[in-house]
Amino acid sequence: MESRNEKSVQATLLAGHTPLVILHGSLDEKYAETLLNALREAAPFKSSFVLVDFGSITQVTPSGLRLLLPYLSNLQAQKKELVLYNMRKDIQATVSSSGFDSLVTIKPTLQNALQYVQQPDKQT
Repeated sequence: MESRNEKSVQATLLAGHTPLVILHGSLDEKYAETLLNALREAAPFKSSFVLVDFGSITQVTPSGLRLLLPYLSNLQAQKKELVLYNMRKDIQATVSSSGFDSLVTIKPTLQNALQYVQQPDKQT
């Protein structure tokens, strides 16, 4: 039985090259390190994007988002983009109020995220 506070990260590759990270739980300072480890593993792939599913995130704290900034800076230095999708409105409000939304791309669904990354002007 999974508790509401259980936190986990799953990572896979879509079409063999686009990293997809699926989050579960609360994105806070304790969970950020687990997420960072999964994201660091995704960064070496050739894809210009890392997709992150926020569908099972129950809460986001500004401090949890701040801990992602060094990773995001490193990703941008590699000319890669973090694409978040499947985000609840209250979580998106926290992401927006923190200014984090200006550093990432947010799409409503996986399908929208895939369409975004497959645009000819987005591919390298």
